[in-house]
Amino acid sequence: MRKIAFSLALSAGLLLSSCGGATETPAEPAADSTAAESTTASPESAPEQPAAALAPGVHCFTFSDPVKDAELRLEVAKDMTVVGTEKGEIHDEAESYFAAYTRALKGKIDGQKLLLTAQVEVDGDSFEEELEWAIRDGKVIPNATTTFAPVACP
Repeated sequence: MRKIAFSLALSAGLLLSSCGGATETPAEPAADSTAAESTTASPESAPEQPAAALAPGVHCFTFSDPVKDAELRLEVAKDMTVVGTEKGEIHDEAESYFAAYTRALKGKIDGQKLLLTAQVEVDGDSFEEELEWAIRDGKVIPNATTTFAPVACP
């Protein structure tokens, strides 16, 4: 019984630390009016498509705050499908809560959104979740309190 209660607390802590990443979508950035004014389309040219949020290839990111440290690795295919892994640790000393987790990620990039299915492993327990993260300025933003910054892949 104690293991079940601990596992539930661990899973709840992971979910709370992500501040609702499965349902919360970060606000879209304001449009840059100077960029819009300087772009003119001629009748002969097709409208420009926005650049991909992440180019095909392997991308690595990191995040750290007083309660959570995590690394994210994403592989983006030419068709904008994505596979990856997030590995992290939650270390909330004030609450005496510690957990290690891994998310196996699979999904796609849709504009500036990263739409994912995650298989989460938390200290021996597992569950699946649907995620919608933002991609902005080369950073991956799962929620309002977490921004993964790009780093060189090992």
